[in-house]
Amino acid sequence: MPNKTIEYNLSNPIKVSKNGDFVEENLIIITEPVYRDIHKANILQQQFLIATQNITKTVEQKEEVKAEKELLGKDYFSILMIGNGNLELCINTLKELLKNGATIGNIKITDTILEKISIKDFNNLLGEYLKSFLLVDLI
Repeated sequence: MPNKTIEYNLSNPIKVSKNGDFVEENLIIITEPVYRDIHKANILQQQFLIATQNITKTVEQKEEVKAEKELLGKDYFSILMIGNGNLELCINTLKELLKNGATIGNIKITDTILEKISIKDFNNLLGEYLKSFLLVDLI
C-alpha cells in the first residue's frame, strides 16, 4: 500500500527548472514520513507538544476551540509560536523531511526550491505537515 500523501497549494507560486525551462508551479505533494525519518518526525511532534504545554488554557477551553472549528495548518504553526516551540529546530527539521518526501511539479524538493517558498507558505506547510502526519493520533 502506498504511503499517504497530502497536497499543498502555495499561495505564491514559484518557478522551477523543468526540462531546461522555468515553469511556475504551486502544487507540492508531500509523502507521509517513513521509519528512516522517525527521528526528524519525533522532533516536530515533541516541539508541538512542548508548545501546547506552555500554553495556559483549561481543558474546557481547549474543547470549546476544538468544537468550534477544525484547526488549519496555520493554527498549528500559531500554537508552536505562542507556546515557544523551537521554531528554528522545527524549520530545519521540516526542510529535511520535505527533501526526503516531497515534490513540486514532479520535481524532488531541493534546497534551491525551498529557498523560493514564501515564509507564509513555509509556515503553513509546517502546520499542515504536523496536522496531517504527526499529530493525528496525539490530539
